[in-house]
Amino acid sequence: MVLIHGAWHGAWCWDGVVAELRQRGVEATAVELPLTGFAADLAAARAAIQAAGSDAIVVGHSYGGRVITQAATGLPVARLVYVAAYLDDPCEADVPTTSPRHSSSTDWR
Repeated sequence: MVLIHGAWHGAWCWDGVVAELRQRGVEATAVELPLTGFAADLAAARAAIQAAGSDAIVVGHSYGGRVITQAATGLPVARLVYVAAYLDDPCEADVPTTSPRHSSSTDWR
């Protein structure tokens, strides 16, 4: 399982979840997004998803929802899970983060 935090958090926000999952025998990784730009966040998430292997469950919280939607594209994941997260319309998958439809808080430049 790959866990992606939101914009105002870090991988630390998943510490309790990771501990509980591991106690139950589920391998889980919380990714630390660099938050230096959307492309860098996608790259970090995509690398973690690929490292998790095929059929990973990928969880995104808040801004992490935008990240997982695009980072998992074309990869063999079991499912994407959105926790109080942004979910792009499939027709908007390539909308840049500076789009007027999206908050400028997701533009980390």
